Amino acid sequence: MIGFSPAAQQLQASALAYERAASALQGVAVRSEDCIAAVLASALSVRWDSPAGQAFTALTYHHVNSARERQESVTELAVRARLIAEDLHEYAHLASVLAGAVDALTGSGLELAAEALLGGARSAGESASDFLGFLERHGGLPLTLLTEASGSRG
Repeated sequence: MIGFSPAAQQLQASALAYERAASALQGVAVRSEDCIAAVLASALSVRWDSPAGQAFTALTYHHVNSARERQESVTELAVRARLIAEDLHEYAHLASVLAGAVDALTGSGLELAAEALLGGARSAGESASDFLGFLERHGGLPLTLLTEASGSRG
């Protein structure tokens, strides 16, 4: 019961964009470790026995600690982006299921209440925001519509 839906396409495209962002962020986190290691190696190679040398070393370690904190933040952002992508993939699938139900029920002579629900479901497939609004109004995919659609196909 999978159908074509512009909303599903938009949601899928958004999910792919979040996946690309997550990969890019993860790449930054991995490459930052090489940079941190290079800074630490440079700091360890400097042996100044002076207050300026000590200040340089202290400042270097401060910057390394700040860099590690940013690295952790970037990794967390990558994880969040992947979770958002998973949610968007799921919404895209639901939008396709709803489009399939609409296709199955179109022109099948439904009762007036079901026909109104079908009209709302049909317009929900036009865009991702319309689809998400439809889900919110109905607390998910309306089971009555899906049940009728599966009965009309069987």
